Amino acid sequence: MILRSAVPVLVLAASACAVALVFLWFSLNPGKIDPQVLNHFSSEQAERARSYHQILRSAYVFLFLTEIVFFSLLSFSSAGLALARAVAQQAGGRYWLSVALFFLFVWLVMKLIALPYSWYTGYLVQHQWGFSTQTPSAWIVDYLKGSAIDLILSAAGAAFLFWLAHTSPRYWWALAAALLSCWFAVQSFLWPVVVSPLFNRFEPVGDPKIVEMVRD
Repeated sequence: MILRSAVPVLVLAASACAVALVFLWFSLNPGKIDPQVLNHFSSEQAERARSYHQILRSAYVFLFLTEIVFFSLLSFSSAGLALARAVAQQAGGRYWLSVALFFLFVWLVMKLIALPYSWYTGYLVQHQWGFSTQTPSAWIVDYLKGSAIDLILSAAGAAFLFWLAHTSPRYWWALAAALLSCWFAVQSFLWPVVVSPLFNRFEPVGDPKIVEMVRD
């Protein structure tokens, strides 16, 4: 029997899966190439670009669906409830310690689920297509740096979300949605300036033909 309060979550999860499958279908069946693209690239280059992105998008959709299954099992199965009770017991009934332990467990499982995807799309595919010369050790260093950034941001977001739910149980979802939207806007400006330089070395484009093509 499904609780009435769980129905919106199930509807949201089902909707997310449906959107992901539609996204995958259009990625695998993109239709005709826009003629404007052929002003700058050959049809062969355009088709190769499609093939490259189809690999990445297919892997992303399968990862997303796997994560949805994991969260559904965690939310609606007896195993998820047993885990929550075990964490609360280990924390001695202390609310924030329970939140921290539960978050850490979920974050670690999510990283394990995503690790094969990250290795495949971030290392194997990039080398197969000639877009990367990075060594495995260098990739691992970047992966660990990215994981550390992800852990900090995810922990801050989770703490804020649970604080909202704890202090405003009726309207936390609306406040969280509004503030999350603001964060996405701020992040779009901060990420290329603060985070991207940790993984890449940027320098101005010296070829005026490339600059003109991008501007066009």
